[in-house]
Amino acid sequence: MAEARARRRQKLLACLPKLREPLPPASEVAARVLDDMVLTVDQQAMKLNCPVLSRVLKRPLPYDSANPDKPALMLELMPSVGSVKLADLAWARMRNAFTAIPQATRFILVTGVSGMGKTKVAYDIGLTHAFVVVQRVVEHDCLTPPWEAFRRFVVGVIGEVAVKAGAAAPYTRVTVALDAPDAVLVPTSGIAFTDDAGVMLMRVSPASVSAAGGVVATATATVESVALSKAIDLAITSGTVGLSDFQVSPATVQQGQSLTVSVAVQVNGVTAPSNSVPVIFSSPCGTATPSS
Repeated sequence: MAEARARRRQKLLACLPKLREPLPPASEVAARVLDDMVLTVDQQAMKLNCPVLSRVLKRPLPYDSANPDKPALMLELMPSVGSVKLADLAWARMRNAFTAIPQATRFILVTGVSGMGKTKVAYDIGLTHAFVVVQRVVEHDCLTPPWEAFRRFVVGVIGEVAVKAGAAAPYTRVTVALDAPDAVLVPTSGIAFTDDAGVMLMRVSPASVSAAGGVVATATATVESVALSKAIDLAITSGTVGLSDFQVSPATVQQGQSLTVSVAVQVNGVTAPSNSVPVIFSSPCGTATPSS
């Protein structure tokens, strides 16, 4: 059990994004945080390149420059409005859930539409009731490094389990290719998606009635970052074409009069699909329109 946990931990660590540059010393980050805490309105106006800010603010807005490349206003730290604070109501219901239980970890899921104040409640609880560590999932439209590492780890684990267990892969893009021109794919692009049961159907047809030979069809797909491929050998044999039920209407014609002819076409005893077999009509005493 301990070895399995150690292997999972190593896999998770391996998924951490590689840092392009070394992290700054903690003393530098702490110094920037301290500067933010004692920032004046005039200093903030300069940092934000907004000279009129000092005219509308009595005190500076919460500011975060711990990451100098991405400074931002921390609006979550602004005081709440109203006599009854949502954080107090939330904390009254949440505090009992943090009672320690041996070999168990409790968590609280707060749900709601965007903008209702879920993140603000967490900050307010941290300011007044408890020690709170906020780990953002997304920052500047990108997953934060811990969550990106977790995403890669989960995708890898799910991919391994799915491949080993042979689980269905619904709505997955599959590409099929043929190694010889004796057959064609329908659709011709050779690309389709599996259905909700993980099944994809694609028709392979002879390129013509007279086509014959061997063709290898190869299907490829990527499931949870795992590349999969499967090939199958197909034998293409030429078909036997038969004509029957030749009809002429009208049965007799006068000079200069046209008539209509038709014929039924079978391939291997089955009615040929539309436009699959060319039929040429000819006459020693006239021309056919169209000629085939």
